[in-house]
Amino acid sequence: DRDDPVLLREELGDVLLQIVFHADIEKDAGCFNIYDVANDECVKMIHRHPHVFGTAEVENATQVSENWEQLKLKEKGGNKRVLSGVPSGLPSIVKAYRIQEKARNVGFEWDDASGAWEKLLEEIDELIATAEDIIAHPEKYRDSCRYKKLATLFFEPSTRTRLSFEAAMYELGGQVLSMASAGSSSAAKGESVADTAKTISCYADIIAMRHPKEGAPMVAAMNASIPVINAGDGGHNHPTQTLADLLTIWREKGKFTGLTIGLCGDLKFGRTVHSLIAAMARYTGNKFVLISPEELKLPSYVKKDILQKNGIEYVQTTDLEGALPDLDVLYMTRVQRERFFNEEDYLRLKDSYILTPEKLEKAGEGLKILHPLPRVNEISVAVDDDPRAMYFPQAKNGMFIRMALILKMLEVQV
Repeated sequence: DRDDPVLLREELGDVLLQIVFHADIEKDAGCFNIYDVANDECVKMIHRHPHVFGTAEVENATQVSENWEQLKLKEKGGNKRVLSGVPSGLPSIVKAYRIQEKARNVGFEWDDASGAWEKLLEEIDELIATAEDIIAHPEKYRDSCRYKKLATLFFEPSTRTRLSFEAAMYELGGQVLSMASAGSSSAAKGESVADTAKTISCYADIIAMRHPKEGAPMVAAMNASIPVINAGDGGHNHPTQTLADLLTIWREKGKFTGLTIGLCGDLKFGRTVHSLIAAMARYTGNKFVLISPEELKLPSYVKKDILQKNGIEYVQTTDLEGALPDLDVLYMTRVQRERFFNEEDYLRLKDSYILTPEKLEKAGEGLKILHPLPRVNEISVAVDDDPRAMYFPQAKNGMFIRMALILKMLEVQV
């Protein structure tokens, strides 16, 4: 029903999310026509229905279109570019999914890129093995990045991710150049992400970037002469948080296969959720239980392109308590105020799920509770003493896995 504002908003919102998600893939493969046509249509639809989307979203759609127009590649992608993955500045965790999409976009069959998945899993294993060794033998790594500098460029607020990266570099014996907010940088004067990346490349050896605009770290990686790590880009992805999640799951469950994983809360805008699904979908026998209000369901493109396409079992439900007994891992997320354009919608949905000791009585003893943090009130503080609560060890694991990633990106041998 095109006249139903709720349905129209959900449909067009999914379209915009999908376009933004695939923008860097198609751009990197040289497939601009596909993206341009789809993006133009999306922006036109939003402009035709301002009463549904509101001024902020109309402006955002226009800005997305204008930003990506500036990213035309000088070289067109072919076989070699498609199969070689995205620029080396992006973390390995997102490479294989993008390679698959790029291969499809330029007309290749999936078999042509099948080795990419094996390479991805090998790299995850390598990073986890390095992180485990760092935990066991920290003294080996204390001077491994001596005289190296990490620039943390955070264009939106962060505590754990920024300090985790900085602590990781200090633990490796390196130094940190920090930009904690967009207001303290030349971005406030209108400097582009591309120019910022080129400039910071003159001062540092590696960049960790968080940005509210989807695809911004990709722009930085294309223009920087040093590695760029995506520390979160809008509602798109948060690859290094996924690496922290994977290390935690590995240390607590001892495997990545045959797990029933519940994801609860904001599944629509939760970039950590999207990244974790993409990662865990690569391992056999996993099942996903998607727990959310109707308004915050997992975007249809994630279900279609990752879960359905690969024949992965999943169920959608609004009942957290009913799902708990079957879960091996529960990944709680907050409803993110900063992703909402309507304060009323946020206030209505923010307390949709609150995990309490009483609810956990229905869960198994082997359950592990994860949360990317920050927590608002979706997990009661009374749960913190439960031995199944792993979100603070998970935060510490984030430092160890980022140490491993920095070593890999800088090609440091220890």
